[in-house]
Amino acid sequence: MRQNNVEVSQGVANDISASFSKRKFNDALIDWVASDNQSLRVIETPSFRCMIRAANPLAESVLWRNHQSLRDAIVAEYHAYIPVVTAYLRDARSLIHVSFDNWTRTASYRILFWVCQSSMGSTVASILRAL
Repeated sequence: MRQNNVEVSQGVANDISASFSKRKFNDALIDWVASDNQSLRVIETPSFRCMIRAANPLAESVLWRNHQSLRDAIVAEYHAYIPVVTAYLRDARSLIHVSFDNWTRTASYRILFWVCQSSMGSTVASILRAL
């Protein structure tokens, strides 16, 4: 296989292709968009698609085609976690402290909502961070 005047053996190309996971890639993309507060429309930009295609053509082919598809995937994942978090909080043996903090900055609104439980396990902490 030859790309950009660089010869890549077929074995290496096959290894790269076999190691690609659509699920891992999409999960990483959702995590990046959510944790870095990226616009959902970033996946629609030609420069983003070009960068992904340059990194791995397989990855570009499994990208969501528009921001609405990405939004639907994020909302579906959120709803999938609700029963797990609800069950964990319902079965908590200690008090659950809920706080709400709302403040306004110039031209933007920020809302923080934290659910804290003493001795919270790392798994649930990860779930809450994802939500």
